[in-house]
Amino acid sequence: MDQQALAMLFGLSILCGFISGMVGYSKFQTGGSFVGFFFLGMVLGLIGILITAAIKPSRPSTYAGWYDDPWREAALRWFDGWAWTAHTATTPNVTA
Repeated sequence: MDQQALAMLFGLSILCGFISGMVGYSKFQTGGSFVGFFFLGMVLGLIGILITAAIKPSRPSTYAGWYDDPWREAALRWFDGWAWTAHTATTPNVTA
């Protein structure tokens, strides 16, 4: 997992914690503190985000094949159904 994805997961867990803290503190003022609800929401939010991130779809959203190269290093790049590969190709010259 790259650094940007980890930062996003951490930010989302803090957001879940903040929302849980606000809701828990306002609805259940039973002597519990905002901080306790915050950390509970943060942990549960992080667990939910990690579980969601770990689950891959059962089939690719795009089928394997040759597509226009998104990096424009070549005319075509092979997409294996899950990710772009290093395989590239040029388009044939067609003259009419």
